[in-house]
Amino acid sequence: MRWYTAGMAHVDIKPESYDALKVLAERQGSTVESMVQMAVEDLIRRQESSPDEWLKRWRAVQFEIQAGMPDGVSGEEIEREIDEAINEVRAERRARGR
Repeated sequence: MRWYTAGMAHVDIKPESYDALKVLAERQGSTVESMVQMAVEDLIRRQESSPDEWLKRWRAVQFEIQAGMPDGVSGEEIEREIDEAINEVRAERRARGR
């Protein structure tokens, strides 16, 4: 087992999990520490949010996207806009994690 150390905290991680996390971090230009921090923050955020809150946020995102679309936009164009927004969020998260 490997020990992950963050300040005074120690977390026991299976070697195969650590190795997979390291590969993922390298692929994203990040560090294991940043990936662990993002995972912990995401877990906390998910556990503290109710399904109603997630639905409310999703509907707000949908409304924002639809409000910015001119009339007659195809489904493919909407999907592309959504994909671009997702990629922007992921890039911002990676940038914060460094």
